[in-house]
Amino acid sequence: MGSATERKRTRGVDARHDERRTEIVDALLRIIGEHGLDAVSVRDIAAEAGVSVGRVQHYFPSKDLVLQAAFERVNELGGERVRQRIAETGDSSPRAVLHAIATALLPVDDEHRQAIQIGVTFTARALVQPDFAERLRTGYGELHQLVALLLGRARKAGDTAADLDPDHEAAVLLGLLEGLSGQTLVGHHTVEAALAVVDGHLDGLFRPEGSYSLRTPPPPAG
Repeated sequence: MGSATERKRTRGVDARHDERRTEIVDALLRIIGEHGLDAVSVRDIAAEAGVSVGRVQHYFPSKDLVLQAAFERVNELGGERVRQRIAETGDSSPRAVLHAIATALLPVDDEHRQAIQIGVTFTARALVQPDFAERLRTGYGELHQLVALLLGRARKAGDTAADLDPDHEAAVLLGLLEGLSGQTLVGHHTVEAALAVVDGHLDGLFRPEGSYSLRTPPPPAG
């Protein structure tokens, strides 16, 4: 077993290694966000990151490896945006968390718009590259499980209709967000209109009166 000094030195080297990898990956994401994936070359990545081509190839021997790292980084940053939204609201209730997830999946500002554009780029690549498709399916599955879990907790707490199906409604909500995201990205919807649709949908889900679900209209007033 090495000395404490040696272990500390090793941790420092590992931290610098991870930091440099992240800097290169973030440089790639900036290029994709501005010019798309087709414009990417190792030379461009090196120039954007302010390092040599050899340094990029030292950390990522092939272009596919740096693209895979970028895909993982996009997912990591998406999770950070959700956690930041939740922290800003100071509310960890299922509805607040679902709203935070929805906001993170919509192009509500320049940062989110660029992130979603990058995500669309990787989705297109997944159509022709099986390993990207596998990663995408895993990400979709994890997000679906989280949304279904939150809806299940809300139902248990009596915040939704008693007959709400968390698994089904998770699929509906995520499908809605996927469509709204793309349509807002190309200008079919404004951000405000998209958020209004999301809020209306959540209003329908978090409606404990009676035993009806979203597919059954509420009883008439009076």
